[in-house]
Amino acid sequence: MTYGVYLDEPYANALIVMAFNEGYVHAYSDGKSDYEKNFIAEFSDPTKTQTALQYLVLRQKVLIHPYFDNFDVKPLVNDGVFSVPDLGPPFDTGRQWNWDEIEDNGITYPALSILASEGLPITAEELRQSIEGGLLDDYIERIDQYYQAEAAIIVSGESAQRKKNLEDAKAQLARRTPIFSALNRVSKVVAASELAQGTAVWDCPTGKAENPTGGKEGSELVVAGIVMNGLNRIRVQSFSDALDLRSHPAIQEFRQEFDGMLSMFREGELDGPAIKKRISRANRAVQLAKLADSAGAVLTITGIPAMAWNPASIGVTIAGAIMLVGASAARHHFKWALLSNTGSTR
Repeated sequence: MTYGVYLDEPYANALIVMAFNEGYVHAYSDGKSDYEKNFIAEFSDPTKTQTALQYLVLRQKVLIHPYFDNFDVKPLVNDGVFSVPDLGPPFDTGRQWNWDEIEDNGITYPALSILASEGLPITAEELRQSIEGGLLDDYIERIDQYYQAEAAIIVSGESAQRKKNLEDAKAQLARRTPIFSALNRVSKVVAASELAQGTAVWDCPTGKAENPTGGKEGSELVVAGIVMNGLNRIRVQSFSDALDLRSHPAIQEFRQEFDGMLSMFREGELDGPAIKKRISRANRAVQLAKLADSAGAVLTITGIPAMAWNPASIGVTIAGAIMLVGASAARHHFKWALLSNTGSTR
């Protein structure tokens, strides 16, 4: 099986901009339209670009965020460099959210993390009650009500009743939109991770949520997923460099070891020493080939109860995960742990 990576918006678009600058991707107005100028300016962040380049080198299958316009990536798709997944509409406002589906797809805790980072901290139980209470069932109707109330003021002028109708519509949307947006965002990334059969690189804020067991000790989950560290040590400065390095024997060896680690993780094999050994061998491959500047762990893992995993104490943390949520529950929640948060976890 070929395990890949899904690059979410800032990282995928940073690659598109770099590929455009180097002539691998063409734009309809050659970068001269306002949309294209804004796109290029917004996604020219060198940090995001460098991170994206690392994944382009290290992963054989690269799925990119599909919601972009004006830039033609078909040549790179045809060459097997990119794949553009079908994730449905960007905002599926007609979707009927089901709590069992939310839990089964592992999007509960990343969604809670996003809400907490936006100043709307709620518990998993409160989220469940909101969904089962039908909060999002009439979401599209509430959007229509808002626009109708706004249109009534534009057409007929402002009155006390029309102003009240608009404020009521705003308030109803304010209750629904953050939850809808968080669930929609995480579900898209999880779906893309499943299509890639590997990690999905995105900017999910690191946060904390309640322990589903309700226990007092270790009652918080760090929500971040797999966190890649050390990849910026690969020597790659351009899109052309990345394309050349993708076929290097050491990179292929890295993939073999890394894919083996992912396979173990997906199967729920909580064998700390074995996972650590594969991480070490994957990293060693690029070090020996002098493709990286210094030795170091290729990744650490969070999203497991209580703490980020340090390779030196990975076995202890795995044991903690089993103790707190049980082996079967841990395996269940590892589905979303295949998300890769490149932000800080400290």
